[in-house]
Amino acid sequence: MHIAKEHCRASETVYIVEGYFDLLALHQHGILNSVATLGTSLTQAHVQLLRGFVGKNGGFVLVYDSDEAGIKAAERSIKVFDKGHANAQILVLPEGYDPDSYLFKFGYESFMNEALKAKSIILFLIESAKKKHGLSIEGKIRIISDLKHPLANINDSVKRSLYIKELAEIIGIDEAAILEKVRTISGNKSIKPNKELPDKTQDRNLTLKGDKHERKIIAMMLQFPEILPEIISRNILDHFEDESLKLIGQVVLKQGEHEDVRDELHDVSTRGNGMVSDIINSIDDREKGCIVASLSVAPLSIGEDKWGREGCLKLLSQFELFRKRQKKTLLQKIKAAEECNDHELLSELLKEKQIQVRKGIKSNLN
Repeated sequence: MHIAKEHCRASETVYIVEGYFDLLALHQHGILNSVATLGTSLTQAHVQLLRGFVGKNGGFVLVYDSDEAGIKAAERSIKVFDKGHANAQILVLPEGYDPDSYLFKFGYESFMNEALKAKSIILFLIESAKKKHGLSIEGKIRIISDLKHPLANINDSVKRSLYIKELAEIIGIDEAAILEKVRTISGNKSIKPNKELPDKTQDRNLTLKGDKHERKIIAMMLQFPEILPEIISRNILDHFEDESLKLIGQVVLKQGEHEDVRDELHDVSTRGNGMVSDIINSIDDREKGCIVASLSVAPLSIGEDKWGREGCLKLLSQFELFRKRQKKTLLQKIKAAEECNDHELLSELLKEKQIQVRKGIKSNLN
C-alpha cells in the first residue's frame, strides 16, 4: 500500500491480486495502482483503507484466478464491498493464466484490454455457475443454490432486485422463485455469514521465517542495491544465522555483480523490478522465491515510503552491535557456568560456541 497509494489516487482505481508474484508482475509492467491480500481474505477495513485512496466513486478490480478458490474468494468479498459501498469488479483472465503468467506472455496493453471487460462480482459468479452446471433443469437448480447466499449478502435491496432479475433472465427461471430462495436465506437468523478464512496462509507465513533483523537486511538489499558494496565490505552475511536468508543474500550479491546498482530500484516506482525478477528466476526453490518476493515489497518501517543510505547504514550498525552483544552474552554465560561448576549447562554453551566458530571458519573459506 505504501508504494501503490499515490497511483491509486491518480487513477481512482485499484487492482487487487492474491499473491506476491502476481503483484510483482503488475508493478513490473507499470500497473502501480495494485496491491495484494497476501493470502488473507479481503476485509471491510481493507476496503475502507483503499476507498480512501481511490475516492468515493473509485473502482476496485479483483484479479483472482477463475478456479474454485478464486470463486470462493469472490463470494466472500461481496458482503465486504457491499458494506463499504464500493464499486467492485472481477477481471477474469483466459483459462490457465494468472496475472503473472498472462502479463509476461501478452504484456501490458493486452492486460488492460482484458481489464475493460471486467464484470461485477455477481455477474462473474452467475457466469461461473452457468459454466459449471449448465442449463439443464438440474443445472439451473444448482445455479440458484450457488447464488442464493451471495445474493442474500447484498444489503442494497434495489441492487439485489436487479441482480435477481438478471439471473432470472439468464437461466430462464421465474424471478419470484429466485426471490423466494433468497428471502429464505436472508430471513433465517441461524445462518451465519461467511467467515473470512485464509486462502494461502503457507505463503504468507514465509514472511515471518528467520531472524527479523536478517529479514530486514535482505529486504534492504533487494530494495536498495546501492548498499550491496557495504554489505560485502562489512561481511554482513557472515553474521547471519538463518541459512535460507544467508543463501538468498548471497544470490542477491551475485546478481548485484551483473546489475548497474546505480539505476536499479532507485525509487518507489521501480522497486521490485529487474533484479528481483532475475533473483527469483535463479532460485530453484519455491519457498525461497516466495521469501524474496515478499521481502522485495516490505516497507522500511511504518510511515516511511523508501529506503535511504543513512537509514541503511544505521540498520547495519545496529545489526553488528546486536550480534556482538550476543557473542559477549554467550561468553559471559560460559564463564558463569564454569564458576558454578554447572557441567551440563557448560557443555551446551560450548557446543553453541563451536557452532558459531564453525560458521565463522566456513564464511572465511568461502
